[in-house]
Amino acid sequence: MRPTALLPFGPLVLVVLLLNISPTLTVQAEPSSLPDTKARTGKLQYNRDVRPILAENCFSCHGPDSGSRKAGLRLDQRDAAIKKGAIEPGKPEKSEIIERINLPQNDDLLMPPLKSHKQLTKEQKAILTTWVKEGAEYESHWSFIAPKPPATPAVKNGGWVKQPIDAFILAELEKRNLTPAPSADKRTLARRVSLDLTGLPPTPEELKAFLDDNSPKSYETFIDKLMSKPQWGEHRGRYWLDYARYADTHGIHFDNYRENWAYRDWVINAFNQNMKFDQFTIEQLAGDLLPEATLDQKIATGFNRSHITTNEGGAINEEYLVLYTRDRTETASQVFLGLTTGCAVCHDHKFDPVSQRDFYSMAAFFNNTTQSAMDGNIKDTPPILFVPAKEDREKYATFKANLTEAENKLNARKAAARKEFDAWLAKAKPIDVQATAEGLTLAAWMDEGAGDTLRYVWNGKPMSTKLPKDYNWRAGAYGDSKALGLKPEGAGALEFPPEVGDFVADLPFSYAAWVQVPQRGQNAAVFAKMNTDQGYRGWDLWLENDKFAFHMVNTWPKDGFKVSTKNAIDPNKFHHVAVTYDGSRSPFGVKIYVDGESQPLTYFAADRFVNPGDKLDKIPAGTIKTDKPLTIGRRTPNQNVRSMAIQDLRLYKRVVTGQEVGDIFGSMKATTLLNTPADKRNAKDIDSLFGWWITSRDPKSTELATALNNLKGEESAFKARGTTAPVSNEKTTPPEAYILKRGDYDKRGDKVGPEVPKALPELAKD
Repeated sequence: MRPTALLPFGPLVLVVLLLNISPTLTVQAEPSSLPDTKARTGKLQYNRDVRPILAENCFSCHGPDSGSRKAGLRLDQRDAAIKKGAIEPGKPEKSEIIERINLPQNDDLLMPPLKSHKQLTKEQKAILTTWVKEGAEYESHWSFIAPKPPATPAVKNGGWVKQPIDAFILAELEKRNLTPAPSADKRTLARRVSLDLTGLPPTPEELKAFLDDNSPKSYETFIDKLMSKPQWGEHRGRYWLDYARYADTHGIHFDNYRENWAYRDWVINAFNQNMKFDQFTIEQLAGDLLPEATLDQKIATGFNRSHITTNEGGAINEEYLVLYTRDRTETASQVFLGLTTGCAVCHDHKFDPVSQRDFYSMAAFFNNTTQSAMDGNIKDTPPILFVPAKEDREKYATFKANLTEAENKLNARKAAARKEFDAWLAKAKPIDVQATAEGLTLAAWMDEGAGDTLRYVWNGKPMSTKLPKDYNWRAGAYGDSKALGLKPEGAGALEFPPEVGDFVADLPFSYAAWVQVPQRGQNAAVFAKMNTDQGYRGWDLWLENDKFAFHMVNTWPKDGFKVSTKNAIDPNKFHHVAVTYDGSRSPFGVKIYVDGESQPLTYFAADRFVNPGDKLDKIPAGTIKTDKPLTIGRRTPNQNVRSMAIQDLRLYKRVVTGQEVGDIFGSMKATTLLNTPADKRNAKDIDSLFGWWITSRDPKSTELATALNNLKGEESAFKARGTTAPVSNEKTTPPEAYILKRGDYDKRGDKVGPEVPKALPELAKD
């Protein structure tokens, strides 16, 4: 089956043209000297014998550059030259080009003109005359002609030839009356071939085995051993990775880490497995489009994702999407076609048969990915694929099936439990939905909504504290609930005794609260137990440009870390925030939940941004204990959160699970709904309450959810051992692109669909 039969569109169809032309990556230079016609037999060849003469002497005035072209004559195109009368195939006596090159030196019509300082030799004139006489046949550029093996030349010293390529070398040596140098000794030969094939010298054991092998095939045996080593693929693969512009950083702006080494390993393995070049091409350009594509075939498409990316503020999405598509198109052209197409971004190519329409038609193949313009300054910019560790591949496939089964069971229970929920709702009272998380060490406000004294419980002991004058009671998160509010100037400070929240870095703890911050762009502590005189020792809940963050510090920043959410909050509403810490002295042991949902996070530790999987010393190494009190609304007198409101603060000396966080978040909404008369409850609120009930109050669902969470814990272990790979992901819509005037992203011309340049073989229609 031809590759194009696999799918109707996408980069896969481009593979056909790549497999019908020369796969070489080496750009052939023009001959530096004129052909020796005495040594040639048979008909003259345009590329070998004629084109070098025309390129050196004629094309500057009669070639592809319209800006410097004279007399409207193009000698680089056969039809154009014939139409102008410069060439009449088979009749040099009637061809103006032959007449003009043979005029006297003082004739003004001589070509090339004297002022060009170019002059044809008698041999060059003879070649052009013979070429026209033979029919003036032109040839495509060498890279568009499928190579054919030439006849092996005859040589005098046939005994020196051990393989066909030797005959070609010896023929040239004999033509110049040279003889081959003596064969290198085996030790030298071993070093040369080992460095060439693996990039490394032979080991002493390998060298000894080669020197001791006196069989006729000792050299071949030695090469086979070298090519069976993993270093063969590593060494040869690094050249390919250069072609593929492989890198482990983004390349622009912060140039952050990019986890792309799964593609690197795929290339190395492809060389070590001696993958055929056509398959090597198909999988890199379109592995994701193959029927039932394997994990490795999808990883191979990292070739298309190795271009530079950005997340710089002010960058224009459409501009960078155009740049990414251009990069993929130009790279595929250079690497697989041995052809530069970049000139055609702005205009028809002057030297290669690629028009501007050709370029953008080919670009359409690469303009259909789901990759976004901004990379997010993260190592795993979508689309990505999880890649299990090699030893986990089979186990992970079984695990995924178990995970899917557990998810299906929980979903089935949700469908079956609706009638039970309706029966419960008909009888439920607000007291039935209080959050049930155990291990509470600082209770919710005890007398919210009135008075100047706040009563609470710490370690089972009832306690109270006076409210400062700069606090007041406000409408809370839901219904008739009340929240403690700071006045706009935020001058006061609500402080608890030093033992409240006196956590240590080696033990787990969690906290949660409802928070509203109406004023945008603030940078201050929502609450903190932190000593600024000791390098900010302690912990806090920090607000940073509308994002929540958590600090744990001995001395900032060298012995501390910060974990912050990536998504900003809506300042006009109450948000429930919960932070859990597992006692590991690592930022990666922190989770932050907003409105019951676990958040994507950014990590900063010991003076630098870090990523999960990075190896870190235990941070902070020192203590976080401090005598400073837990303070609401600030951590220093001059750093207040203005107009903040806070409600239902809870502290725990353990890790609160995600399910419990959801229970705490949902219980207040549930209380509000149950306080609403049944005839005034809308369907959306009831569905929301059902979602909370099924995860918090239904034992069967809880059991299934626990099993699912345990599996997700196993999934985290799999992911910690594995990696992620940026891959190609084709949109479902047919690919298209626009011809861009002068290549400018915002100057669209005609819309074009995916097609190959007309100079290349046509795509198969089957």
